[in-house]
Amino acid sequence: MAKRNAAWTVMVYLAGDNNLTTECMFALTEMKRAAFGKHLNVVAQFDPQDPHLPTQRYYIKKRGKRKSFYHDIIDRAGYVGNNGEVRFKNESLRAQALAVERKGERQRRRPELDEACLSGPPAK
Repeated sequence: MAKRNAAWTVMVYLAGDNNLTTECMFALTEMKRAAFGKHLNVVAQFDPQDPHLPTQRYYIKKRGKRKSFYHDIIDRAGYVGNNGEVRFKNESLRAQALAVERKGERQRRRPELDEACLSGPPAK
């Protein structure tokens, strides 16, 4: 991601793990069409309903006639079953450490949560 010193950074989280996936895509499209100017960065994270599509992070930039979000993707995540977390490819060391802390806390407080599975009941 090109670092740009801007006066503001807007971060948007779009959760489409329900019937709102289409609305989330519309919101991303509208963000791409907006004229932000040089003093504003816009970063969005979109979690679609489709289990075959990864959660993705976008650095939204207006690119003339290009309407595709492909060039705006800055990171993708997949579910890591052994620690019960969604992990982005470009995760910081601090974020990785927080994931380990969360897992320890879950095991200490609610061990049954580690048996949970994002795609249905755990395999036995």
